[in-house]
Amino acid sequence: MSLCINMKEGIKAQMKATAHTDENAMASPLTLNDTLTKCYDVMMYAAKSGAFNPTAVRGIYTHIIGPSLKRRICMFTGKVSSATLANLEGELVLEHFHRIQHELTKLIGRHMVEGENCQEFIDAIYLMEKVHIVTKRENYNAMKAKGCYTTADIELLDWSELSPEVKFFLRKRMLKSRVANIAEFI
Repeated sequence: MSLCINMKEGIKAQMKATAHTDENAMASPLTLNDTLTKCYDVMMYAAKSGAFNPTAVRGIYTHIIGPSLKRRICMFTGKVSSATLANLEGELVLEHFHRIQHELTKLIGRHMVEGENCQEFIDAIYLMEKVHIVTKRENYNAMKAKGCYTTADIELLDWSELSPEVKFFLRKRMLKSRVANIAEFI
């Protein structure tokens, strides 16, 4: 048990040394791809130790490095659920509709068995870091429906269909400091 704890702490320390806060991200000499490459290297180091399953290895990105990169990598699609508009003051989330945790865990598991492929990881991250705005309930329903919006009964509207007041509200509440492409929605 102590080996596992020590390794987890070591990985956290190594990733925190690689990761930068949003404030320092722009001053970083590392490009986003370089940072993702270093993240992948750490993930594969953890995977090779034999102490971690694919879910734990995936967590290095989703729980340690990913949050510090959100303003550089997370991209809003311009899609908002109709339920969001009916519940603007309710619990809203940026929903990773490509099911980042599930799909990234599968990818890492495959890499642990078949061999490493850093470029595939980077490409997958760029794809999976796209988000829509939905309610918390819809996010849960989408997860249960394995990402099928029809089954989850989620109707998406385009940003262009929203009133200026709703756009302003959602920019401030959901997009500011959380997505890389906020300038496209000003």
